[in-house]
Amino acid sequence: MNRTMKAGSELRFTLDIAEDPFRIGCDVHPWMGAWCFVGRHPLAVVTGETGQFRIGEVDAGTYEVDAWHEELGRRSAVVIVGAEEDGSVEFVFRKP
Repeated sequence: MNRTMKAGSELRFTLDIAEDPFRIGCDVHPWMGAWCFVGRHPLAVVTGETGQFRIGEVDAGTYEVDAWHEELGRRSAVVIVGAEEDGSVEFVFRKP
């Protein structure tokens, strides 16, 4: 989809199916862009400036956690959350 926009305008649309991350860009200004992810799971977060994240209020159990970086790809890990303790996982992304 390609849309022409004027300064100060906004574009809204609804994505109702899950999508892998995809880039939204500007054909005129190549430095302008954003990444969009459409997921079906209610437990999704964006990391802070230091790369840390927290997903709060989950039931005790075993979970698969996925992390994604726009240049370095995807990582997955299993994390176990206890009834009285937080689970923890660390993802390492290295440039090739």
